[in-house]
Amino acid sequence: MLVHFPHGACATAWLEIQVLGAASDGDPPRRHWVAHPDGDRFRSGACRYEDPGRLLNETRVRCYDPAAQRAPSSWIVGVNLDGSDSPDDCSEGLPE
Repeated sequence: MLVHFPHGACATAWLEIQVLGAASDGDPPRRHWVAHPDGDRFRSGACRYEDPGRLLNETRVRCYDPAAQRAPSSWIVGVNLDGSDSPDDCSEGLPE
């Protein structure tokens, strides 16, 4: 599914994204957040192809400041798919 990631309140125009990884060994097994397999940082306003099965509970996004190499905001779990944004809103080209 093609998803638009808007600028929102991110002043840096860069986002960081993670997904829930495979369960780790342990009792009970636990899942953990890992870098997105297609790249963990990208410009806001971009469109990316995402697995619709993991968008709501298994994806998290936050604003990222590449100059400071830190995140200026908290993680937001789930991607908003309210329909207000569309691929036509993309400021960046689609990944190849």
